[in-house]
Amino acid sequence: MSGELINSAQTVLATLIPLYAGIFIPFLIAGKSKFRLTVLMAAASGIMFWSFLDLMNDAALLDTGQGFGGGLEHILLVGTFAATLLILFWLDQVSSPTRGERRGAISLSYATALLVALGIGFHSLGEGVEIGSLIVYLYTIAPTSSSLITAIGGLGPAAAYVFHKFLEGFVIGVFATALKTSFARSLILGLLAGLPTIIGLAVAITTPVDATIFFAIGAAAVLYIEYKLIPNLTRRDSAMLYIVVFLLGFYLMYLAGLFHSYTTIF
Repeated sequence: MSGELINSAQTVLATLIPLYAGIFIPFLIAGKSKFRLTVLMAAASGIMFWSFLDLMNDAALLDTGQGFGGGLEHILLVGTFAATLLILFWLDQVSSPTRGERRGAISLSYATALLVALGIGFHSLGEGVEIGSLIVYLYTIAPTSSSLITAIGGLGPAAAYVFHKFLEGFVIGVFATALKTSFARSLILGLLAGLPTIIGLAVAITTPVDATIFFAIGAAAVLYIEYKLIPNLTRRDSAMLYIVVFLLGFYLMYLAGLFHSYTTIF
């Protein structure tokens, strides 16, 4: 049990440290420049685009492989995806004090940043469940020689996870920077995105849980995040720059996936 607690503590550090590093980096890069902030939004949009592909894969493409024979669990998964998207947009509408203050842009508020962090948090909840399940499995078969690195598959997946958390934090940080969010409020955003990992891990250590539905919720949240980011990238004279930076963000998240896959070289 002490080994499981140590691994859990390591998971907390591996989650929160890169997450908060990612959150505060956009503040340093953007400064007071609206143009640099918009460039960061393009990068965040690319990061989220790959995240959607990744999350849909983790959600088994909403069990499309089941055809029409998936039963109630299939219906629940598909319905949860749609319900999450509808709820996020409803919450955004009732919490936003303004509607589209300028042409080509989407209004943002701290409530928007909270919803972004919460959406990423559901993804983190699924990750926590998977990590917790792996820890339990490893301690079942090799209780004396288990470690967190071994549980998640080696240094490759460990590096992928840390990089992944940094990029998620970066996306949250872009919203926080756009809103000139205070340090304390930024800390709250990080907790909303990071604590679900610890919750999922704790639950999985005690009770078997299927993480698929949490990844489906996370995928729906990504669509909401993209809706908030993309309309800000409307300057025609900077379109090619935004596309290049979008691709940079896309391939950074893709790179994290490569680390996760190539475990043998680590």
